[in-house]
Amino acid sequence: MPDAPKLISIIVPCLNEEQNVGRCYEAVTTVFEGLPGYDFELIYVDDGSTDGTEKAIRKLIDADRRCCLIVNARNFGVYRSSFHALKYVNGDAVMPMLPVDLQDPPELIPEFVRLWEEGNLVVAGVRYERDEPWLMRGIRRTYYRVASRLADFDLPKYVGEYQLLDRSIATQLTQIDDYYPYTRGLIASLSNRRATIPYVWQKREVGKSNMNLWKLIDQGLNGIVSTSTAPLRLVSILGLAVALFAFTFGIVQLIAHFTFASSITDPGISTIILLVSFFAAVNAVCFGVVAEYLGAVHAQVRGRWRVVERERVNLGDPQ
Repeated sequence: MPDAPKLISIIVPCLNEEQNVGRCYEAVTTVFEGLPGYDFELIYVDDGSTDGTEKAIRKLIDADRRCCLIVNARNFGVYRSSFHALKYVNGDAVMPMLPVDLQDPPELIPEFVRLWEEGNLVVAGVRYERDEPWLMRGIRRTYYRVASRLADFDLPKYVGEYQLLDRSIATQLTQIDDYYPYTRGLIASLSNRRATIPYVWQKREVGKSNMNLWKLIDQGLNGIVSTSTAPLRLVSILGLAVALFAFTFGIVQLIAHFTFASSITDPGISTIILLVSFFAAVNAVCFGVVAEYLGAVHAQVRGRWRVVERERVNLGDPQ
């Protein structure tokens, strides 16, 4: 009897992507037709779509039982939705997120599989080159470098969720109780047995992106807060430096008042305003950093559901 094909689980989050769900399915199917000895399951996650996305996915399921569907009760965000779907995968290897807009090219999957078969527990796509305006490209590259430098572990630069994980890594991820998971950071924290594949992040061809500036800022801050305590340490150092500066400045002012400056300066109203403004700015920065961590702790300890499902189609119970 021939060996059963190895199964690759692919999670595809969707939000108002009626035009793209079929294109994504066709692209993945084409890839696996040229990958003998492997098969796939495509787990679509409808994250509160208001167009015909859910209907389009159900048509795919009727035609091909390798397709599955999770329908969220409302919009929970791409990271929560895709991370939640990990507990339903059946594959020997798992792709935690393949964007349905195909900006991360499925054509790289055979190379991902090859490197995984060589013993790498994680195969990560590196998207240093991006088909987008130079300003946005520069901002993203700067963020990746800062996040990697601040992280408490080896966080690879320019890596997103377009990765292939060994089943053992995927199983460990499902055991992590994180209300707002930064998936790429959690993966990096679990293993250094990693290979990387550089590629060009493509421009979207069909439809309109659901990402906006606020979501990018929210995800970026969550990425730093969830992978690093360095900002808190920097705040502590900043507070110590400011305290030393204030103490030194006070001594200088005291000496000046009783010596060379006593007869040539009026009481320092401008100095007071300057100092008050300076310390207010420092306090604002410090409280802002602490507030980000406090907000993350607040969301976690309240124990709310990461995602609430409305329905599952062609999927069994959680693994």
